[in-house]
Amino acid sequence: MTIDQKSTLVTEIDIEPEIVDAKSLADKFDFYCYFCDKKVKTDSTHNKICETLVKSNNFYCPFCIRNKFYTKKRWDILQLTFRGIIGYLYWKSYRAKIKKLYLCEIKDIVEAHAEMGLFNPAFNYDPDTYIWFIDFSAIGAAKRQVDVEEINKTIVNILTCFNLAESTTGTQSHKIFDKYKDAVDLFYSQRQRPDGKTLLVPTLSGCGGTLDTSFDYDKCRNFLPKNLNVR
Repeated sequence: MTIDQKSTLVTEIDIEPEIVDAKSLADKFDFYCYFCDKKVKTDSTHNKICETLVKSNNFYCPFCIRNKFYTKKRWDILQLTFRGIIGYLYWKSYRAKIKKLYLCEIKDIVEAHAEMGLFNPAFNYDPDTYIWFIDFSAIGAAKRQVDVEEINKTIVNILTCFNLAESTTGTQSHKIFDKYKDAVDLFYSQRQRPDGKTLLVPTLSGCGGTLDTSFDYDKCRNFLPKNLNVR
């Protein structure tokens, strides 16, 4: 059969487009999670899913919903982060006139601290915010609980990832550890968060060595992955 002898059968199909409310597509919202305070950009559809799952007047981000931090479980969760240190390394060791660290090294440190912390099953981690969530329902003296010292040991191991003795100007690691330990002991014994704050964000301020006393340490408290960019 030649090409001219071939025939093609064409069938017309009516395709009716799905009618979608234009307003639903346009609706974009910025919410802050009620528990972890993460800023989340969402739309009407996904916001409705969250509202259905949580059944609360408060907004919870997908991470907190997946981990059921919208339930009573949240009262056993201590949130802490090391971004006060990460931010300091960025501003004072990378963005300095004389670099002590390259950006890739800081990213490697962040990854290493995440891997180290996740060795402990009581630690959960959100890489979008650098926040750690420690489940204290697993901490105690009961048969199926581990001693609170296991929390402190993990924090020590995480701090070693930052190699503060070399990456900063003589920071005394035990001083920054004490800030974490005091908060851990307080939460363990009383379920009380430091200064009534939701998130524990210690900085290197007052941690010895020749740290710059005029540096704005507070700007490190809100340091996020999106800030970790090339100058």
